[in-house]
Amino acid sequence: MLYKLELHLPPIAKKRPRATIRHGAIQTYHETDYTDWLEEAKKAFIVHWAGKETLKKVSECSIKMYGTHDRSDIDNLSGSVLD
Repeated sequence: MLYKLELHLPPIAKKRPRATIRHGAIQTYHETDYTDWLEEAKKAFIVHWAGKETLKKVSECSIKMYGTHDRSDIDNLSGSVLD
């Protein structure tokens, strides 16, 4: 069976997690623009996938992007979609 999901969001590159020390422990976090984009993508996915059963296996994934990508490379752009 083939499923198609279209995200109408601007492309954003996957960002490297940042690290900080809080209360003597190392914690990692993503920048706000990336976490905001991920939240929007999750909302779109939940709306699209409502009522469908969970996938047990994915054998192929295709990603098409449109728009300007500034200086981002394709592996970081596709990484954000796969996150």
